[in-house]
Amino acid sequence: MEIRRLETITRLGLWDCDLSPDGQAVAAVYQEDEGPRLGVWRTTGCDWVREVALPGTAIEGPMLPQQTPQVTYARPRFSPDGRRLAAARKGGGVTVWSLPDGEMVLDYVPQGGREVATHAFGPSGESIAIAQGNRLELWGIERGEWLWVLGLAGPIASMRSAANGQLIAVGLRSGGAVVVDLEARHIVAARPEIAQPVTALAFHPSEPQLLAATAPTFLEAGGRLHQAAHGWAYLWDYRTGEDVARIPCDYHAALLGGGRFVATLTDNSRSLWIWRIPEYEVAAHIANVVPEVMVDEERGFAGRRVTLTATPAGDVLAVAGLSRPFSAVGALHLYAFQAEAVPQL
Repeated sequence: MEIRRLETITRLGLWDCDLSPDGQAVAAVYQEDEGPRLGVWRTTGCDWVREVALPGTAIEGPMLPQQTPQVTYARPRFSPDGRRLAAARKGGGVTVWSLPDGEMVLDYVPQGGREVATHAFGPSGESIAIAQGNRLELWGIERGEWLWVLGLAGPIASMRSAANGQLIAVGLRSGGAVVVDLEARHIVAARPEIAQPVTALAFHPSEPQLLAATAPTFLEAGGRLHQAAHGWAYLWDYRTGEDVARIPCDYHAALLGGGRFVATLTDNSRSLWIWRIPEYEVAAHIANVVPEVMVDEERGFAGRRVTLTATPAGDVLAVAGLSRPFSAVGALHLYAFQAEAVPQL
């Protein structure tokens, strides 16, 4: 196994990012003096691919260390073919741009003020699934037309497309995950046994397996929140329903090395942990890649703003986070991952 650092990108407010399917580009939302931006860089050399100006407020005067810039978009997502990029707008809505020209091809505005929880592209990037409450709506991008809707058992927390875009994984805030076939327009697999909110998802690149990461469990006592249990990263076969692996994590997990490794983050560590499966062995860890958890003393809530994502093949990994839990400066770390180390000649 070999992990090689590629690049580090720093910007105000940068913590939410996504990798293109081929690992050649990374997209992130951040803040400039003139206003918020959506940037796309090459993962090697950090050359610009595109920078898109977003609607929002410019920074007036010097930014204090404790301030967090108000970025108006979040959750950037590449289409399965890497030719389109979407992001959710704060307060509702989703915008889709074509790449590399940065032309806007869809600006979805929800009806009735409904908040967009998350989104994911369909096959070939021709459609996009948008989650609002417990509804998954599929929209055609070229004409902006509504295609169909699917109701789920509870509010949606996360979604992720498979490499071909035909399948979409959906995680629920109340726990549980489902796999939806967008072309057949029905649920093909469900895992209701997952009790905690499902916050991140990833498809195995070659097997019918899905990784579902969950949030910790918090209980309220005396007006304060106390973490009662950490989360888990569940890898399961969505055709047979059998468990493949279960790894401790909090909120974030990704598949690496062709699905042979799982990368996780936990609230009690600043390290990135890489597990070999199904042996349940820690194969490596990278220290100090995410900020310390900040605890809200009034409510007892612990949290930080970070993203962990990988390419479908698991050969490029991105970890982004604000330098301190709620400060202004963010750092995006890029790594190349190989399951087998390259022999040195």
